[in-house]
Amino acid sequence: MLKDPLPKDELEIILRDEAFFEAGQAAVVSEFFEDKKFLHWKFAEALLEGLKVITYHDVIYTYRNGYYQNRERTIEREMRSMYEACSIRQQNEVKRYIQDVTTLDPEDIVIQREVVNVVNGRVDLLTGELLPHTPDIIEFSQLPVYYDPLAPTHDLLEQTLMNVFQQDQELFNLFEEMVGYLLAKHALYHKAFVLFGSGRNGKSTILDVLKAFLGEENYSSVELASLNDRFKTAELEHKLANIGDDIGDKPIKDTAVLKKLISGDSITVERKNQNPFTLNNYAKLIFATNNIPKVWDTSFGMAERLIMIPFNAKFTRNNPNYDPRIKEKLTTPEALTHLLNMALRGYRRLMHQRGFTKPKAVDRLLTEYFSELTPVRRWIKDECLQSEDFIEQPAAEMYSKFKGWANLTGEGNNISQRIFNSEVKNFFDLKVEPMWKSGKTQRCFVSG
Repeated sequence: MLKDPLPKDELEIILRDEAFFEAGQAAVVSEFFEDKKFLHWKFAEALLEGLKVITYHDVIYTYRNGYYQNRERTIEREMRSMYEACSIRQQNEVKRYIQDVTTLDPEDIVIQREVVNVVNGRVDLLTGELLPHTPDIIEFSQLPVYYDPLAPTHDLLEQTLMNVFQQDQELFNLFEEMVGYLLAKHALYHKAFVLFGSGRNGKSTILDVLKAFLGEENYSSVELASLNDRFKTAELEHKLANIGDDIGDKPIKDTAVLKKLISGDSITVERKNQNPFTLNNYAKLIFATNNIPKVWDTSFGMAERLIMIPFNAKFTRNNPNYDPRIKEKLTTPEALTHLLNMALRGYRRLMHQRGFTKPKAVDRLLTEYFSELTPVRRWIKDECLQSEDFIEQPAAEMYSKFKGWANLTGEGNNISQRIFNSEVKNFFDLKVEPMWKSGKTQRCFVSG
């Protein structure tokens, strides 16, 4: 560090291009300078000659090994290899020029929504045809998996899944369909997945297998509670899945963004120090939890978007199926190749059925979940109330009791009398009608 700051005129001399030119001119072709002034545009054009480059939403991507990768450091390395003394300012000038001349708008990119990119080509999800890699078709992701439609069945993978799902073929089929759905770049069926269960039930192993199958570049890990943050949500761009390992049990009050992400609707997101952009999400949301969080939105639309998959198996050291090395055995190249074939089978079934398999175990879990979801229903459960506790009772009095509970628990303070009445009526199949009560006409709950 300098003891005294340099005068402004000396600093300007040091920062001029010719100062860097003196240090690096031996490593640079003279055509990139004119009277010792750095010609960033000529340098950028020479750099682009050896690379396939596009810029999308302010991010520079280079084509390598079959897909366009976010590799701005690759650009920087190429600059330094061409001109070792290239300054930060000169690098920024070059990168800005590259962005200007390679920027694509959303309408310039045709997404092949039912094709998945793998190590040895691009696979049509419906036909299983293996297509060649090409820089002319823009792919932002690639599974670290080889496709071989004739590969032998990986018995351990299928047996493990059947053990995890307690020999429930419907749950096994649903899992295949879920994995196939992850590979599609659309949100046609408007579904998110919640893997529910506590203890040693195989849930963590399944998530580890899915992560290995997708590859760490192709999934994000944004927490459920952070999806309303436009900076966090930007991480979902070009991802095939967002996997939350443990979503906790904190109440989720605002589900507007969550619904849009599940349905693939447009939302505005933003990266730090970059322009906002529109995201049409196709990353499927998968969350694992021991205790499903409370979601205040109990509408039909929210219930329709969730597929809750129970994990009820138990794998202890005394269990004959327990294997502490099961993860590494299920993430071998052979296992992942078979999982891809399972996913393709599941996707074709999904499209043929025009929807996911509906296991009875999933329906039971979802019904149980939504029956206890709202503050009013939790109050009913906490107080062990039955329908007869409401019949012929003034709705205002029962609402007052609920508000007392809400003040103690901190839940449901925003619930109005109208919403309270509606919840009680739906839960117990009651009506609200005028009755003469305590010397005056009051609106009371009555049998439906």
